[in-house]
Amino acid sequence: MAANGYDHDFVELFNRGTQATSLVGWTLQVRAVGTSTWITWPLSGSIAGNSYVLVRLGQAANPVDGNDLPTPYLTGTAVDIENGTSVALVSSTSAIAPDTCPTGPVDLFGAYIAPCKEAAGFFGGPGYNEAFGRGNVCVDTNDNGADFMSEPISTSNPPRTSSTALHTCP
Repeated sequence: MAANGYDHDFVELFNRGTQATSLVGWTLQVRAVGTSTWITWPLSGSIAGNSYVLVRLGQAANPVDGNDLPTPYLTGTAVDIENGTSVALVSSTSAIAPDTCPTGPVDLFGAYIAPCKEAAGFFGGPGYNEAFGRGNVCVDTNDNGADFMSEPISTSNPPRTSSTALHTCP
């Protein structure tokens, strides 16, 4: 997530299963620090097994280098992912209630002072030309501090899309 060095923020979704997973009826929901409401938009299509899809969000806060984001599978609403933003992948079309954190999301990410996160959350933020990334896409411990790290993003290490090579989990 986040897009330092790219023209838009983004979220990568990964299906660690071997069968396609439908995204119909699912939503990606974002809540910035200091706000009470979740920005919600429906997802569509599916993610093939062992594959990624790229969701393009709003214009990056720091698009100085402005590399074009690879072609996304889905496009979300204009929202800026910053330190303190919570992002929830929810298998429902219902919006998360204001001033609450989701219970039972498919996945939840919160950085630094985010209002909602798994366990202690991820501390620190990505530097320039870095993004928050899942260290091991095959494991979800439900602890953002253990599951995420800052990782370099560049034209030689671009965001992953549906055309990225399959990644098989053990």
